[in-house]
Amino acid sequence: MMFLPDTADAARYCLNNNIRFALYAMPGNETPIFLADDGSTARDKVTGSDGFFVNTFGNTLPKPEIIYPKWDCRNVMNQPGNKSTDNALNRLTESSTPREKYISDIDRLTAELKRDGGKTVISRVICGSSSGIDWVKVAERYFTAYPATFRFLYYTPVTGAWLGATPEIILSRDSDGTTLTTMSLAGTRKCSDMPWDDKNIAEHNFVTEYIVAILKESGLSPEVHDAENVAYGDIEHLCNRITADYNGDIMQLLHRLSPTPALAGTPLSAAMRHISTYESHRRNCYGGYVGISDSTGTHAFVNLRSVNFDKDNFCVYAGGGITALSIATEEWAETEAKVSKLLSIIKSESYE
Repeated sequence: MMFLPDTADAARYCLNNNIRFALYAMPGNETPIFLADDGSTARDKVTGSDGFFVNTFGNTLPKPEIIYPKWDCRNVMNQPGNKSTDNALNRLTESSTPREKYISDIDRLTAELKRDGGKTVISRVICGSSSGIDWVKVAERYFTAYPATFRFLYYTPVTGAWLGATPEIILSRDSDGTTLTTMSLAGTRKCSDMPWDDKNIAEHNFVTEYIVAILKESGLSPEVHDAENVAYGDIEHLCNRITADYNGDIMQLLHRLSPTPALAGTPLSAAMRHISTYESHRRNCYGGYVGISDSTGTHAFVNLRSVNFDKDNFCVYAGGGITALSIATEEWAETEAKVSKLLSIIKSESYE
């Protein structure tokens, strides 16, 4: 995928001038879509509003940030920049998670889970300098590398700038129907024809059971489809697509489903407590959701395989589901595999 010159120039202009924008591509679509606004559009009505939306892990924003299609890639170039960027959420002050701390934390958490059961997703960050990096070029290469995913590059003053390519649908519904689609996506390994091991199956089943329970509590009758393998570069995940008939407010249901056990764990309260205990970094948008509402419908995805960046620094986020069967060194290796492509692109585009 090559970004058109107008599109690439508009994204760079927005990043350089702190203008709210999103550049995204739907799974299987080679044409990215650009939209931007000045933040002045009324935000009191989310449902039915076309635009790119985002919320943080744990839905900490009172309502999703929405970037409306006020400006396209040409007329945004005539807009003045915004000098005010001092927001507590988007300050990048993290440092990379030390391997020794991660291994120690996973060993301690695994011991807890052997006693109490359940699953917790623990993430780590890999941080570095943004000096000399052309983030639009990084995005172009990352979009090209994962054509089957939802790919996104966005900036708002509240969230800061994020780039990602996610294979995980959290909720999707076309405008011409009432069929709601979601998926349970968990378990990670190198692509293989072998059966999945017990640890990955158990981790995946936690996610499936949780999503089905939430949908049933919301009055839906979900159907779990046959398991399949979903490839992401050289690795793959175990996946069950889940459908249900639903014509209600999709954003309210989205709020209930996020964060899923694929990014938090189950039981949810215990998992959130573990995350608070063992993670020393802020997740911000990682593990939250991103999506688009337009004439085709509403399509929301989990924010993962992503990097948060500003003019000085970047932080890549990587996580994995920890269960009683987890082995800390293997979990570390899994997180490295998940973001190796993104890190290699960032490194190759750095001119320090």
